[in-house]
Amino acid sequence: MELASSSNELDTLIKGVPIQCLVRIKPSIGYQKEDIRIDGNRVSILDVNNRVKEEFDCNEIYTPEQTMSQIFDTSFGPYLRAFTEGVNVSVFTFGSTGSGKTHALEGNQTDPGIISLIADNAFTILEDKRYRQSGAHPDASGTNFSFSIKARFVEIVDEEVFDLLQPTGAYGHHTLNVVMNEWEGPTVNGVPWIPMSNQHQIADYFVSGCKNRTTRSNEFGKLSDKATAIFSMEITQVTENPSSNDTNVSVSKIHIIDLPGCEVLTEDPEALRLREGTSLNKSMLALNTLMTDLSKNRTGDFIYYDGSVVTQLLKDTFGGNSITIGLFNLQYGDPIGSQVTLRSFRKCQAISNFPTINDQRVLGILRKYRIELIQLQNQVNMLPGDNADNYNLKIAELEKKLIEENLEKMKMADEKSRLVSKMQEMKLKFNDIVKSKADLQGELIKSEEEKLKVSKALVELQIENTKLQEIIQNEKFDNNSKLLHAENDVLESNIKEERAAEAIQDLQDKLRDSLDEKREIEIEFVALKKNFINLQTEVDSEKAKNDNLGLELINLVNENKALQDDSNKVNLKQSDISTEHHKLLRKVEKLESDLYDKREALVVAQGEIERLKSELVRADIAGQQNQQDYENRKMELEKEFIQMSKQNLHEMDSIKVEDKNYAKKNALEKELWDGERIDYQKKIKQLNRKIEELTDDLRLLEEQNIELKSDKNRLTLQVEEMRSAFRNKLTKYMNENNPDSSATTWKAKEELIRSYTEKEVELSQRLDKESKRIDEKYKQLRALKNYARSLKYLAEDWAPIGQPLPEVLTLPPPVILDDEDDNEFVKQQQSEIDRLKLKNRNLEDEVRKAGDTSAKMKHLPASHESGGAMQAQILRELEFLKGNPDVLKKPGTASIEVEKLRKERDNLYKENLKLQNFIGKESGGPQSGNVKYMKTKIFHLEKELGKLERERSELLARATNAETQLKTLQEHLSTSTHSYQRKIFDLKKILKSKGIDVSGI
Repeated sequence: MELASSSNELDTLIKGVPIQCLVRIKPSIGYQKEDIRIDGNRVSILDVNNRVKEEFDCNEIYTPEQTMSQIFDTSFGPYLRAFTEGVNVSVFTFGSTGSGKTHALEGNQTDPGIISLIADNAFTILEDKRYRQSGAHPDASGTNFSFSIKARFVEIVDEEVFDLLQPTGAYGHHTLNVVMNEWEGPTVNGVPWIPMSNQHQIADYFVSGCKNRTTRSNEFGKLSDKATAIFSMEITQVTENPSSNDTNVSVSKIHIIDLPGCEVLTEDPEALRLREGTSLNKSMLALNTLMTDLSKNRTGDFIYYDGSVVTQLLKDTFGGNSITIGLFNLQYGDPIGSQVTLRSFRKCQAISNFPTINDQRVLGILRKYRIELIQLQNQVNMLPGDNADNYNLKIAELEKKLIEENLEKMKMADEKSRLVSKMQEMKLKFNDIVKSKADLQGELIKSEEEKLKVSKALVELQIENTKLQEIIQNEKFDNNSKLLHAENDVLESNIKEERAAEAIQDLQDKLRDSLDEKREIEIEFVALKKNFINLQTEVDSEKAKNDNLGLELINLVNENKALQDDSNKVNLKQSDISTEHHKLLRKVEKLESDLYDKREALVVAQGEIERLKSELVRADIAGQQNQQDYENRKMELEKEFIQMSKQNLHEMDSIKVEDKNYAKKNALEKELWDGERIDYQKKIKQLNRKIEELTDDLRLLEEQNIELKSDKNRLTLQVEEMRSAFRNKLTKYMNENNPDSSATTWKAKEELIRSYTEKEVELSQRLDKESKRIDEKYKQLRALKNYARSLKYLAEDWAPIGQPLPEVLTLPPPVILDDEDDNEFVKQQQSEIDRLKLKNRNLEDEVRKAGDTSAKMKHLPASHESGGAMQAQILRELEFLKGNPDVLKKPGTASIEVEKLRKERDNLYKENLKLQNFIGKESGGPQSGNVKYMKTKIFHLEKELGKLERERSELLARATNAETQLKTLQEHLSTSTHSYQRKIFDLKKILKSKGIDVSGI
């Protein structure tokens, strides 16, 4: 009993050191949703609606703003000091792929990782310790202290172990095995410890080991996401005391583990093994099982660590001789991965380790126990009846097989590398096949476009069907809610009726009790003889009272009927029902008081009962007859009450049916009114849009009219100026010119008129072409504006209700578009005007020169006569032009262009008047009395709306068809690619099983 009690005390007293768990959040890239909320020491995972899915309590949380140096200074200092004092330490990173696990260990140039920080601080602490214990320090203890640091770096991929620090060659990247070593425990056989002289050497070896990590991929993705890397450092410290010849030795290790991504824990393990094999994700699944067993301690003190290579190597990290620190990494935009990470965080918080200082005594006792464990395992592995010699032979055979298997593994590794290269070639060929297949699928897409056109009508019908179903569902919901409210009202009225019926039943029970007592009194009255007459009168009075009670009962039944009638209008007459209920309560109280008085009278009469028993014998027959009459009357009253209750139930059913019919009628009326309201809203919206369109057209026409008027006036002024200037100059020249040169001047005049006429014809033709081109551009612009307006209206109709419209729908439409051709035409016209001005200036100079020459020849006598003749000829020409205005109307002259401009101005003015009259009619609206006009306008607007709806449906059908087609193509490509890869893999496996060399495939 004492032993049992002491063991129970030890179970309660001995406790381990829990795993130190830290939470670090990776900085956001910028486009990720922030689905992680930190509130003090609590981390919450949010869903898409920012609601809390799950919460976790964490003692140490590091936000994205904190660097690894800050985290190390805050949380890793005490554990690093323990590591340099001889205690084993383990650091592992846990999280989903991409959450920053490897970055936390490796770091970068600006923010170093955990391994670099541990190496720097460990060397600093040990050098300081050696300095303090050496003779150079004033407080030195006179001991000789020395230390050595060794390191190794291994990686576990698909349950195979690789040494990352060995050079590539005969022993590079070869697979290794996990064995039980008497000094180290579970370790990797054949991986040596490499001595390190300083922290820079550790950093160099670590970088080279990271470069040697696997970068291969298989059909399930990158193998680096499913690989585990373990970087280990061992410190051996020797302290010699020359005075006492004592030597203290301590050996401590630190393991820094980069675990695989935890996203595989969200899937079913069995399905994962069937899809990706039994060994690819074995390390993470076995580690999750190990953490679960250690946190819950399901199997007592024994925990199974042989589930995978990783769990065997981490025997001291989880539940063993080590101080363990877990860095759990979270990232935004991955709520499932964050949830799995924090659940594992919760499990690790419940795991306890048992770290000790690993001096020479602890190392010796651990070595002894490990040797015993190895021997016991060997004994268990021996079959019954085998002796030591057979066992040694078996060991030799097994060692031989192991060597042969290692050689075969090396050969297989070489073959594997060769197959990988050939597999890459096959992938290239497969990609070419996929490209050709994509081309064929493109042709198939073109052939299926015609089928999609056929299915467009079906899609439109489905869209309309879904809309109708939504409307029907909403109406059903409204009707059900109304029906539920009506049923609740009816139930409330029934409950009130039941309460009234219960009150009546209580009154009837009380009446029955009084009648039973009366019956007993009447039986006792049979023996009364002397006061029979008095008793008869009392019986008559009691009968009268009973009749009054019957009348009151009838009154109560009538009042119950009135209450049931009032219950049909319970929503409007609740106050009347409550008052009636109070009246009934008062009547019940009155009846109870009357019953109390009757009982008192009966108590008084009981004294006379004993005295009058002998006289009641004679009245027995009359009393029995009266009792029979009373029972008959009671039965009639009960029948009447039952009939009244049935009638009330029938009336209630009819009222319910009427309520349902009324509700249906109201629903139909509401639907009609809603439909009419929606139709009117649509019509008003269409009319407003039409008014806007006509207003824009009117504004454009007014602007064009103003521009044409300004152009007309400008051209008219220019023509008049040119005519007057030309006539004045020509007259002046002819008056002042030499008479001998009159013929030459007249020829020059005709040549000038002819050149001007030809140039005017050419310019008019070019002006006609440019005006036609501008008209075409204007028509195109109008068409584009109408199409843009229709698209804007369509977008406004389909915009979500309750949300502001986008900016592109609120901005005003562009009115003027830049036209480079028009600008070029203006430039050409301006250059032509400049050329004519220059030519006019040259002509003026020539006229001036001619005038000068004529002035020199004025002394000739015949000059006046010839000049007068020339002047007379010019005057005759001018009179001829004035008398024949048709000459000025020939093609190419400026007057014909002026006529054209006037006609266009008149036509535009007429169109403007028409549009103003049209707008005036429209502004009158339905109130103006023009019903026929409104009908035609509504018909036209409905026609336009139908066109827009058809265009919208066509666009929607095209979009949905394109989306479905793209989705089906993507699915088909992915499934076909996966199936091709699976078939290639299966064919190679079959060929390999038959002994066929697949290296050349």
